Amino acid sequence: MREWILGVGASHNGGACLIGDGELVVAIQEERLTRVKRSRLRPAFDTLAIRYCLDAAGIGVGDLALVAVSRDEPVALPESDLARNPLLAGDAAGAARGDAGAARALPPIAYVSHHRAHAAAAWFQSGFEDAAVLVIDGLGSPLEDCDPHERAVARRDGWETLSIYDCTAGRLRCVHKDVAPDRSWLSIGDRGMARFAGIGGMYSAVARQLFGEYLEAGKVMGLAPYGRPSLAPERFCRVADDGELTFLDDVPALFPGDARWPEHEVEYSDLAASVQAALEHAVLWAAAQARALTGSRRLAYAGGVALNCLANERIVREAGFDDVFVMPAAEDSGTSIGAAVAGAVEQGLTLRRRRIVRDAPGRGYGEVSGRAAIAAFPGAAGPPVGASPDVLAAALAAGAAVGWFHGGAELGPRALGSRSVLADPRRREVWPELNRRKGREGFRPLAPVVLAEHAEEWFELGPRPDSPFMLRVCAVREERRERIPAVVHVDGTARVQTLAEEANPPLHALLRAFHAATGVPVLVNTSFNAAGEPIVETPEDALWCAARLGLELVVLDGVAVALDGSAVDGARFVAAEHVCRRTAGRPAWAAEVETATPWGPARYWLEGAELRTLQELAERPLPLAAAGADPRREAVEQLRRRRLVRVERPA
Repeated sequence: MREWILGVGASHNGGACLIGDGELVVAIQEERLTRVKRSRLRPAFDTLAIRYCLDAAGIGVGDLALVAVSRDEPVALPESDLARNPLLAGDAAGAARGDAGAARALPPIAYVSHHRAHAAAAWFQSGFEDAAVLVIDGLGSPLEDCDPHERAVARRDGWETLSIYDCTAGRLRCVHKDVAPDRSWLSIGDRGMARFAGIGGMYSAVARQLFGEYLEAGKVMGLAPYGRPSLAPERFCRVADDGELTFLDDVPALFPGDARWPEHEVEYSDLAASVQAALEHAVLWAAAQARALTGSRRLAYAGGVALNCLANERIVREAGFDDVFVMPAAEDSGTSIGAAVAGAVEQGLTLRRRRIVRDAPGRGYGEVSGRAAIAAFPGAAGPPVGASPDVLAAALAAGAAVGWFHGGAELGPRALGSRSVLADPRRREVWPELNRRKGREGFRPLAPVVLAEHAEEWFELGPRPDSPFMLRVCAVREERRERIPAVVHVDGTARVQTLAEEANPPLHALLRAFHAATGVPVLVNTSFNAAGEPIVETPEDALWCAARLGLELVVLDGVAVALDGSAVDGARFVAAEHVCRRTAGRPAWAAEVETATPWGPARYWLEGAELRTLQELAERPLPLAAAGADPRREAVEQLRRRRLVRVERPA
């Protein structure tokens, strides 16, 4: 019998994973299943991610040796108590009653602090026996929820913002910890730019000032090359005489208003460039601290700030480490893996550590599921066909944008060839066109995926010739830039993914075919989603998203289908079976609605136009042919994504 560990990362983009006999078997973000961006996962509530993982492995709660939880809220809160989770507690209660098929009692539960979970995950996936581990994000756990030795290295009480660990054989010894007092990582006033404490908070404050949302750090990174760093890093933060990194209010004081980009376009571009320079300055300081305090020549790195590819590149080139590993699921979904790993180490359970080559721990669906999804989809232009690499390469070279769906989904936020949109990088117009289709700002760059064996011919990779997880930014070789203009950012760089054959054989074969046909071993690789939506998870998600984006082809696990938006053959949108619950004291135009998903029940809070549209579709279906011109079309799409609306086709 396998030894199973369930890991839960409770956060604003939480997830769950299963480790079986020491190896990662499956992992998923909650948002990929709810279809709501940044779905918060709370341990005490039923979650689709946990059900998904158990279902993928074909096991029940009673098969678990351990459940380990990391959370970004105090453990004392009732919603942090995993024992209250109805899926887990219900199974245990059924066993106590002797219910047929019920599992044994709830397994042991381990609670792991937020930064410790980040660190354990980065170490586990790095393959290092020993390493310095650096964790930087917006906000972690309160010190009261950390181990005593971690509390001892912090200079004051507060919440984690930066931690450094010396790791040997999975044993994490905290050697440095910065905190934000009173959870003040981001202090938002009535107007103007928020004040900040911490590297992640600094960047998030600028994201909120520019785009109205503190979680839009990726947009700041994309905008930075358009500006100049007019504000010195020392205006944001500086190292005090006692060696502590301190943060200043100078820059927030310069931005008292609430105008958002593209207003103040030049000034805000310069602000993005300035905070990027400040972040790189601070991250290099932190990396130097990690090397000095641990003496290690290897660095494993995680936390939301580790998704900043520009800073990562400077660590690789300048921080003095022989080897640097940045975890692909560096943000909070990765803490599910870290919770399981840390729990296993403490309990003396099995772990099989190795360097990962691919981030694709989602469950697979296979060709049969893909064909079934195509048969049920009303927008297919013809029957599915085998996806020959040569035929697909020719279609890409002729200008087609292709939705590529293969195997299990990525856990991290970068599309790496499991859930990707592919296109021809030689066509300059592809950059603005794909941004338009996806609803993204025009300044945001597209990324390249390149055959690993040809990567250095096209990109200046420096001391490390690989970038398998799209977490580095490298210069495109000057003589190559005109060949692949769709993936060259305004400063001549690209956020490159190098692809080895062992990581994804089907995509590698497609790249080889494209190279043979065009002389270019590179494709555009952008995430398979529209702006504001999670990356697709199922074949059905992929087909509907492809239709929304106007993609010409979709490839589902080796089966290709062309799309035709007009081929709706009498289909209509109808309300799916659901339960509507109104809450006393809440307005009549708002309610909680529950519906079925492939993994269990999901609950959504609906209000206004979405709730009215659901009620109307329950009484009068909407023909697909008329949906594009219907004023409710956006509400219908939101409801369909969440499986509250389904498509009914004539018999």
